[in-house]
Amino acid sequence: MKKDILTRTARWNYARDASLFQKVETVPGEQALYETAKKEILAELDRLRRPITLIDFCCGTCEIFSRLIPEPRIAHFIGVDIEPAYLDFAKNRLAGVVGADLVRGDAVDCHLGASADVLLASSAYHHIEDDRKLPFLRNMIRHMKPDGRAIFAENVLPKYEDECGHATAAKLFYRKRIEEAQEIGMDENVLGLLHQVMRYEICREYEWKVDHRRFTEDLGRAGFVVLKKTKVWPTKFEFEDQLAGDYVILAEVPCEYM
Repeated sequence: MKKDILTRTARWNYARDASLFQKVETVPGEQALYETAKKEILAELDRLRRPITLIDFCCGTCEIFSRLIPEPRIAHFIGVDIEPAYLDFAKNRLAGVVGADLVRGDAVDCHLGASADVLLASSAYHHIEDDRKLPFLRNMIRHMKPDGRAIFAENVLPKYEDECGHATAAKLFYRKRIEEAQEIGMDENVLGLLHQVMRYEICREYEWKVDHRRFTEDLGRAGFVVLKKTKVWPTKFEFEDQLAGDYVILAEVPCEYM
């Protein structure tokens, strides 16, 4: 059965097919990321007490913003992504939403001509190649208002030291994902897609996840200060490295980095 799943899903290009992305994102860890990030955005709306601009870097299918519609306190939404197929999916999803703009661009060096009260980076950092992660984070900061904040929703691998260790960490992370999906009875197509995402990660193609140390170091080097960190997965049977898992992180930037 497992071999059959891998054979039939190997031809699926998850990186270019928004419908496959939607399917693989149904696993519990990803759903928890979306719902927790949504709550953080709502909390920021309460804090700011004004109509806001929300910029979503590597917006994909705009999953989180779509969960906030209708939300009149979001006066302007800008989603930026490099993949046309994902933007087409998002365009259909947001049809008729006033104040929502979608832009095709590279999140590392795009210039959107707007400043955000809230920045969203959901599964964005780990889709940026390692040598471009810092420029990406600094470009986010360039688009942030002085009292703005950023919300990151990220998958964090178990700790590793080198490329060989990275491959092992990726296998550990996705084996737990797959085992949980099997345990709750998710269909074989989702299981096959999870195997494919694991292959992307191991091969450093489209997926460039890192461990907790690297992620938090990059945030600090870019200029972000973490205000709140919520771990949403796994909810049971932690990894040996208990810092591995899915996180929603709320961060701000001191004035000297703006």
